[in-house]
Amino acid sequence: MSDLAIDYGDHDRVREVVDRLTYCAEHVSVSFDGWDEPHVKGPGLYFAVVADRDYGDYADPMGDNCWPRETPPPP
Repeated sequence: MSDLAIDYGDHDRVREVVDRLTYCAEHVSVSFDGWDEPHVKGPGLYFAVVADRDYGDYADPMGDNCWPRETPPPP
């Protein structure tokens, strides 16, 4: 196992993040009132989980996007 490998199902901090994301998704789902319509778009969610470590070698790039963006990207 590498230093990044953890048992996600039993890790307290991971469970807390998953529980918060689940709560947010359920809240959006419950508040959406268009489920019975024949053609529905939405709701959509994006989650960004930010850590205080560098996982660059373990994560795929997300295109040319960089967050947070304080200034315009260089030309």
